[in-house]
Amino acid sequence: MEWLILTNNKLTNLADLEPLQTLGRLKYLSLLDNPVTKQPGYRLFVINRCKKLKELDFRKVKAAEREEAERRFGGQEAPQAVAFEPDEELAAAQGKIAGEEEPSVRKGPTPEQIMAIKAAIAAATTLDEVHRLEEALTTGNMPEGVGIDGENGTTAAMEEG
Repeated sequence: MEWLILTNNKLTNLADLEPLQTLGRLKYLSLLDNPVTKQPGYRLFVINRCKKLKELDFRKVKAAEREEAERRFGGQEAPQAVAFEPDEELAAAQGKIAGEEEPSVRKGPTPEQIMAIKAAIAAATTLDEVHRLEEALTTGNMPEGVGIDGENGTTAAMEEG
């Protein structure tokens, strides 16, 4: 195969391009509109892996680029993609960093506030009021006129005057 067009295929990491080096006769390659094209050293990496490439992304591969590609990537494996670690992501989202003993600070509305806002939405009489209350749900900022009855845990929506 001499031509390969992989335009707009959502390739994101240099490691995703490693299999291209098995295409020994590849001369013309397009990876335009893939996120990987924004990676540092992308062009040199591909030139290093595809030794017979004449054009990459419709631009001629020059001898100076080949030399630089060999200098920079000769004998190296592709930089590994950062792996997704669910436990680390969860800890970061909760504001916990390894070694920290401090409890995380809650952001957003409390369950009581959510109940109060939902009750106020159900009692709303205008579309503007509903939009204002929906925004309060997403931001956690209690709007005026919506309160929580602290003594018995019930919610109360106060009418605006």
